[in-house]
Amino acid sequence: MSSHLTFWIVVFVLVFHPSAFAQDSKKDQVDALMERAKAQSKEGNPKDALASIKKGLALLKQEGGPEVMQTAIMLNRAGLYASDIGDPISAVGFFNDSLRVLRNLGEENGELAGYVYGNLAVEANYRGAYSVSIGHLRQSLAIKKKLRGNENAETVETMLKLAHELNAVGQSQEAGEIETAALLTQIKLHGAESLQAAEIMAEICAISNNVGKYELAQESGERALKIQKKNLPEDHETMGATNEALGITFSRLGKFDQATKHLKKALAIYKKSRDTDHPQIADVLIHLGQVYRLQGNAKLARETFRESQKKMRQFHGPMHHFAAVPLYGIAETSFLMNDFPTALSACDEARRITKNHFAKVLPYLPESEQLSFIDDEDSARFEEIISASLLLKDNDQSAELSASWALNQKGVAQEALAVQNRVIGAINDPKQKEKIVELNEARQQIAQLSLLKPEDVDKKKLAGQREVLNRKVDLLTNQLSIANATADDFDAWIELNDVRESLDKETYVVEFVRYDQYSFGENPPWGAAKYAAWVIPPAGIDKVRLIDLGLAEPIDQMILALRKEIANAGAKGGTIQVDGEEKGTAKIQPRLKGLYDKIFRPFASHVRSAKKLVLSPDGSLWLAPWAALPYGEPGSFLIEKMSLSFVVSPSGLVNGIEKEIVHTAPIVVANPRFDLTPDSVWKSIREVLRSNSPADEDRQRGFKSVGGRGFTNVLPLPNTAIEAEFIAPSLVAYANEKPIRYMEQYALETIVKKIYSPRVLFFGTHGFFLEDSKSKGSENGNKAGDEMRNPLSRCGLLLAGCKDPKAGIGTAGDDGVLTGLEIVGLNLQGTELVILSACETAVGSTRNGEGVSSLSQAFHLAGAKSVVATLWSVSDRESALLITKFMEEVAKGKSKAAAMQAAQIERIQKHRERFGAAHPYFWASHTVNGK
Repeated sequence: MSSHLTFWIVVFVLVFHPSAFAQDSKKDQVDALMERAKAQSKEGNPKDALASIKKGLALLKQEGGPEVMQTAIMLNRAGLYASDIGDPISAVGFFNDSLRVLRNLGEENGELAGYVYGNLAVEANYRGAYSVSIGHLRQSLAIKKKLRGNENAETVETMLKLAHELNAVGQSQEAGEIETAALLTQIKLHGAESLQAAEIMAEICAISNNVGKYELAQESGERALKIQKKNLPEDHETMGATNEALGITFSRLGKFDQATKHLKKALAIYKKSRDTDHPQIADVLIHLGQVYRLQGNAKLARETFRESQKKMRQFHGPMHHFAAVPLYGIAETSFLMNDFPTALSACDEARRITKNHFAKVLPYLPESEQLSFIDDEDSARFEEIISASLLLKDNDQSAELSASWALNQKGVAQEALAVQNRVIGAINDPKQKEKIVELNEARQQIAQLSLLKPEDVDKKKLAGQREVLNRKVDLLTNQLSIANATADDFDAWIELNDVRESLDKETYVVEFVRYDQYSFGENPPWGAAKYAAWVIPPAGIDKVRLIDLGLAEPIDQMILALRKEIANAGAKGGTIQVDGEEKGTAKIQPRLKGLYDKIFRPFASHVRSAKKLVLSPDGSLWLAPWAALPYGEPGSFLIEKMSLSFVVSPSGLVNGIEKEIVHTAPIVVANPRFDLTPDSVWKSIREVLRSNSPADEDRQRGFKSVGGRGFTNVLPLPNTAIEAEFIAPSLVAYANEKPIRYMEQYALETIVKKIYSPRVLFFGTHGFFLEDSKSKGSENGNKAGDEMRNPLSRCGLLLAGCKDPKAGIGTAGDDGVLTGLEIVGLNLQGTELVILSACETAVGSTRNGEGVSSLSQAFHLAGAKSVVATLWSVSDRESALLITKFMEEVAKGKSKAAAMQAAQIERIQKHRERFGAAHPYFWASHTVNGK
């Protein structure tokens, strides 16, 4: 064949072959879909734009072969459109896929990557994941500096975004340095009176408003506006943002006339330059409505909020969280106008939107930022509406609605953490499992740092180590949870009637909230903390009651003093030993009666027919000795009349669809050899795990201790071995399997971490809780050295080898201390009962609306349904007798609460027979948490 003929055949194949037509056709289709998406987005139809992009991506995928730059571009676009329709999880997925393609193309430090990191930062900020956002912005900034240099508009813009996030997490010094550098750059490039410099000043004004620096905000905003007025038309859209920021500044400073002037100017500019339903217009209306409210014009304020809410719904949809903000304004102004039906309706709609927002966001935040997200987004509003509800406490509708709001608010962070743990625990991908190992190791290292003695460490070095580890945990949990997100894990709203339907006729729920009182129309509006209680009866029995328990501080102090007195009574040289149990019991009665009058008498008449109480405490009420409160005839206790169980939120009483779990045999961990040396710990690990134990080269894995720990004087607990023997028959009867026992040198942290869904898990050992230096009501002072952001790192169980100063070194990280932070990572899905026969295992860090961060909660987060824990240190002999009886009753088929009641009543009767009285020290410490 001649070369000329070959040439023309090749040309014919390339040009006229049908596949060539198809490829050109597909490329044209993809380009057309891309253009269509841009147009749809511009027209305000992001949902349609996303659909077009998805079609384009599907066509690109049909082509086969390696992914191309256009794939990365379209994935980034898909993320932007998903964000616009309020689907942050999908948005992050698209952005991460775009980065994956860029990495495969060797463009991970290219221009598009800089934009994608910026977009990821926006999504992280939207979810409240500020540390993650900071990480992404630092990446984006590094790329922009490399490609465009320091003196570039986009570089400066990214610097300001980074400063904003740093301010949000309290790193104001670095944020200020970045803001100053950005301003100086613009002045250097364009002059001190340039529009570019004014733009930075306006940004500084907005950032300063967010962090409460109103004088700086005013100075920066006024300078910016002065420059802009010189160089721009009066109604230029750039001046809209500056006027809005200044309006907020003056509102916060109480200069309402100036605030109104600037906000109205911003509104006029936006109405001219934006669509009529643009969210920026709605945002200005919210601020304007607040000014009117603060000026005392509730009617005009409500009209303004209503206009804002209409625009928010129109642009974002009825369930978007932005639509809730003006609803709270409508509710507050309606309360001021005594229009209570409108106020309650607006509150209810806003609460449902807020909970829906939490459901979409909280499970995919780093654990350290979930509570701060709730604080930023919602805590003040929740306390406002509870304050308002108590003004109408005798209104049946108000009582029912506010009970519903409370049960959907309380425990929301714990619920999100539990979802996050389930999501991460279900991961099977080997590469992602490597990240899980990294995550667990980082958590262990954080926990180990919290146990160091402050006098033995370099505080600056320690803070640096914590910061690095905390950021690592944040990034890993964020990546793992988002990559494996499932839509149905988090219950968006629990109806009050569903809770009531779940109760039998003799079970009542009492729900408590500790809140800061908000006084409508007062200046300042915030007052002292108070407690509120809702009595929630079974369906069809009675109506919901809302009760004001009064100021929180006196109640908190009473509980603190009473717990101390009970614990001290049983200690060596205490009143029981000195005066005898009968006199000791008589001495404690006035304090118990005083607490009863404060926290139980106000609602006692509404629960007289109850045989079981489900208590949902808040704040210090978690630590109250409820079982020991006097009730009925003289000398009787509440537990003799009613069984008690405790839940973070009544919402957990509603049965969901439970997945079938394959349980393993009951596990007993008791009588640890606290004095085991690291070499002996390693030997024991090898003996138990055998071929599944860590390799010899892993012995040195784990944190290298930089100081001493506080467990060198831990005493052995030999009676826990007897307790383990006593409860074994009941465990067999309950689970139809013999328990597996890890005792003495085999009661190891490493073994516990290998446990998988036992039906029952029993610990007979010491528990601890190290007080935060900033904790209120600290009983023990600061043992942790300085503040740790996660209370779960300061509580734990002591296991074999914890006494040795070198614990954890040469044992693959097994230091004999299982902290709450590490317990959260255990796989206890479907575990029906955890028994913590230890000291102070129910004690934790109290927090309004979020209950108590403690070992009990850690086990719930790991998946356990019920947890038995203790409120103060008790003798291991008394604990053994009580828990043995408890397990006997559980094995007979009684509920956990009824079994605990029977066990406590038996101990009361035995003490009365022998000593003439039953001091609460011996029996009231144990509590049942959960179902």
